[in-house]
Amino acid sequence: MNDASPAWKEFRIVRRLGRGGSGDVWLAERISDGAPAVIKAVDASTAGLLEHFDLPGLPRLLCRDASGGRAALSYLPGVTLREELRAAGPLPAPAALSAAAGAARVLAGVWCDYGWLHRDLKPEHIIRSPEGAIGLIDWHLAAAPDPNLDTRCRIGTPAYLSPEACAGAPLDDTSDQYSLGITLFELLTGRRPFRQRSMAGLAAAHLAEPLPATPELAGAVRELLERMTAKFPDERFPGWIEVIDAIDDLG
Repeated sequence: MNDASPAWKEFRIVRRLGRGGSGDVWLAERISDGAPAVIKAVDASTAGLLEHFDLPGLPRLLCRDASGGRAALSYLPGVTLREELRAAGPLPAPAALSAAAGAARVLAGVWCDYGWLHRDLKPEHIIRSPEGAIGLIDWHLAAAPDPNLDTRCRIGTPAYLSPEACAGAPLDDTSDQYSLGITLFELLTGRRPFRQRSMAGLAAAHLAEPLPATPELAGAVRELLERMTAKFPDERFPGWIEVIDAIDDLG
C-alpha cells in the first residue's frame, strides 16, 4: 500500500490483514494516540453510511480519501466466526446462539436507526471480541431497500443469499434475517445447508429446497432456523425483536 498521501499521514501501517471483495485490508495505528484502525477501499455510498454509525458493534468512519476511495475505519478487535469454525469446528449451541443474537441486535440497531441492510452476512463478517461482544464488519454491499433495484446487480455471497435476492426481487430486513439463519445453521453444524457448486444451483436451492435434516438440529432450534430461513419473507419473523426473543428463549 502506498501511504504517502497527505490524507494518510495521520496513520502508520502495521500489517496487511487480508483481502476482501473491495481489495486489500490493512491494520494501521493513529500516530497521535496509537489507536488501531483499518484502512480499506470504501465507496461513497458506504462511506456515507459509516460516517453516521454510532452504535456498539459497528465500525466508525475516521476519515476518507475521496479521490482514492480509501477509508480509515475504527478497528473491531476479535476473531471472526469463520476463524472460530476453522479452529474448532461446529460451535457449541450456547456460543452459536449468543453470536446470532448479538448479530441480530446490531442489525436491529442499523435497521431501526438508519434503515439499511447489510446484504452480505456470513461467518467472515461477524466478529467476536475478547470480551464476547459481537460486531459486524464489511458493509461494502450495505444499502437501504429500493423496490426499483435489481439486487443481482450487487449480489452478496451466493451460499448465504435470501431467495428474493437470488430472484432479483426487493429486499427488506427479513432478507438479512434469512442470511443470518443460514449462518447460524453453519455455526451449529460446521457446514452450509446448500453446497451446490454453481450460482444457478445455489439459487435454485435457496428458492425451493428445505433445510437438510441433520442430527445436530432438532426441536426448537430447528424450528427457529426454519422460521428464519422460510422461502417467503412474510413467513419469517416479522422483525428483529422477534428474532432476538426467539433466540434468547433457547438460551
